[in-house]
Amino acid sequence: MPDVNGTMHNCSYRYTMNDQQTSFARWVDGPCTAFAAVLALTGTVFAAKFLLKAGLNKHLTAALFSLCVVDSLLMCTVLMFYSIEAIGMIFLGTNIMYQHQAFTTSLHGVASSMTTSSTMLVIYISLQRCMVVMRPLRYANTLQERSNRKPSSADSAQLLPALTPIDFVRELPLRKILKPYLMPMFVVLLSFAINIPVHFEFVVEPCWDDEHQQEASCPNPTLFRGDYARIKAVLNTLTQTVGPVAVISVLTLLTEMKVHRSLKERRKLFESQKRSRSVVLTEELKEKVSRTVSIFIAVKFLILRWVQFGAKRNLLKNSKQS
Repeated sequence: MPDVNGTMHNCSYRYTMNDQQTSFARWVDGPCTAFAAVLALTGTVFAAKFLLKAGLNKHLTAALFSLCVVDSLLMCTVLMFYSIEAIGMIFLGTNIMYQHQAFTTSLHGVASSMTTSSTMLVIYISLQRCMVVMRPLRYANTLQERSNRKPSSADSAQLLPALTPIDFVRELPLRKILKPYLMPMFVVLLSFAINIPVHFEFVVEPCWDDEHQQEASCPNPTLFRGDYARIKAVLNTLTQTVGPVAVISVLTLLTEMKVHRSLKERRKLFESQKRSRSVVLTEELKEKVSRTVSIFIAVKFLILRWVQFGAKRNLLKNSKQS
């Protein structure tokens, strides 16, 4: 109902309809997505701890660390953008974010940018893994490099007392530490640049909240959204859906074929040289780890696509209702 001046339209929020599709969307985007986000955040913590001890080459480690950070931010964005409103409608029967629609709407572009960043980083990591397997001599073992650079305990004992905290910071090889992160940072910045137009798809307008009997606000699609729809479909195909799926699938297939072929050749070599069984088992374990990483990347990629498509479905439905 309009306000006393008769100039405001009724507020229209996501998940407020009572049809079966919206009811299903509440549970999927609410408790199910929140549970998946919590699991993803927990997995990211364990992944970061694993990377600290894994001894992978520094470029791949930097890319994986960057992916952990981006995925953590993406999951937090998902919780605030999708889950809170859906959970409020399920358990409280009201949209608890009705007074914060400007903040919620601003996360639309952030979520899209984070999704593209995560997807592009997965492509970059898949390319890194492929290069490590195809050209192993170029990627020396990081642990060996660390052991060559690492000073002895006696030298450390002599150096530490003479260094103040400021001197210690100055002595840190920050340039070498940050250099592997330049490419992941470029990928993230490029992803945000690609999604700049997404921030202009919705505008928050004042409306009358009939349930709370007060003035509020709700997002409404802009004219730019309709004009940008075709371009966005092409960009999403190239950066979030069909394009990344094809590239990641090809790179993963090439990587696993090379790993399997190399392991088979090494096994024959070890048998001909009568190497110990433990060496063969170690090589088989490496192949299992590689396959586990590939499966993890594929499953994570599919989960993020599921969350993304569910969110877009609800946004499209809300814009049509408005």
